[in-house]
Amino acid sequence: MKSFYVFSLFILASLNAWADDYDKIVARLQEMDQKPNTALFTLGQNDQGRDILGIVLGDTSRAITKHLVVGTHHGNERAAADLPFYFIEEILPQLSEDTVIYVVPVLNITGYNRSRREETGSDNKPHDANRDYEDACKPKADFQLKSTLLAAEFMEKENIIAAVSLHGYVGTFTYPWGTSMTDYKTVDDVYMEDWAKKAAAHNGYKTGTHGGAIYPAIGSFEDYAYFKMGVWSYLLEIKSPQSDLRKDAKTLVEFFKQVPRERSKNVGQRLNCVKRILNTSELSRP
Repeated sequence: MKSFYVFSLFILASLNAWADDYDKIVARLQEMDQKPNTALFTLGQNDQGRDILGIVLGDTSRAITKHLVVGTHHGNERAAADLPFYFIEEILPQLSEDTVIYVVPVLNITGYNRSRREETGSDNKPHDANRDYEDACKPKADFQLKSTLLAAEFMEKENIIAAVSLHGYVGTFTYPWGTSMTDYKTVDDVYMEDWAKKAAAHNGYKTGTHGGAIYPAIGSFEDYAYFKMGVWSYLLEIKSPQSDLRKDAKTLVEFFKQVPRERSKNVGQRLNCVKRILNTSELSRP
């Protein structure tokens, strides 16, 4: 029997004319939950007391390997909330019986409802969710949002092996490092690039490190997951809002087929960080 953690209020909200955009995501999750081998779950409640909902693919009682897909750290990157549903359709028929994948379409609920990049914190101020994690190089205020803290705690608690966060709109499939460094390569670089290239053969995206292929970002989900826990953490930047999301879904499936069944052992790598003070604009580049 499936386990349900929340929902009566959300079911009612999704059926009435006043439903917000996130209620529509909840309704889509509930529809997906009618499929075999799925169950709804919540990361917990955000700063406004709303449940951050997701769907579990696979049988948790038999799981040896657990992965995570997180969409919409940035609320204005709307396709990042849609891609998870294409991924679910693509991966379910192929899912190994000892593998579980947790899928969270929208982490930043307030930003998604306003089509705004930032998320509203408990201080009623906007915060960039993908700059809110502990950084491998730059000391700063961390986890000012409950959503990011819940995502971090969930990875640790569930022993997540690989994770992909979904963004837009660049057209890349990248991996650490993304923090500001003199050398973006990790000691796992050769493996991570190989996995990225094979996966990106489906959508033709550029691969490489976050900082090298896109730009440096201080306090990102991907760097945190990798340097803190050894999670094989990647960033898929959807090419455009009108991209072929089915191809992007195939890229994600190919990635999860390749990654090892255990985390990287190179946790807490010695980093060659850039020895300079970054200004505010660099911390919040789009």
